[in-house]
Amino acid sequence: ADFEPEKIPGKIKKDGGGRQITLNQTIDILKWCGGHKESQVVVGFALETDHLEDRTRAKMVEKKCDFMVGNLISNIGSDMGECIVFGKDSKIGILGSKSDLALRIWDFIAA
Repeated sequence: ADFEPEKIPGKIKKDGGGRQITLNQTIDILKWCGGHKESQVVVGFALETDHLEDRTRAKMVEKKCDFMVGNLISNIGSDMGECIVFGKDSKIGILGSKSDLALRIWDFIAA
């Protein structure tokens, strides 16, 4: 998760009033992994609302991943999906069932 709720000391009592939740940014685990890899292959996933190709490629570079899989938020809740997978010098677009996407992503990374 990119954010987590701020920790509150003690118990929050119900008093009939509303509460405000403060969110704090979390550590970027993927970026850390990409920056500390030795011989490992780091694969990231980017969920985007728009500009899928540009944002997915940019995240791959920023986070120093070997591969980055980008998909649109509109895929959530559907049996079918569409994604793009970037490698260092290659990319592939995939359209199909979620299980087909998983197999084709694996095949692309393993090649």
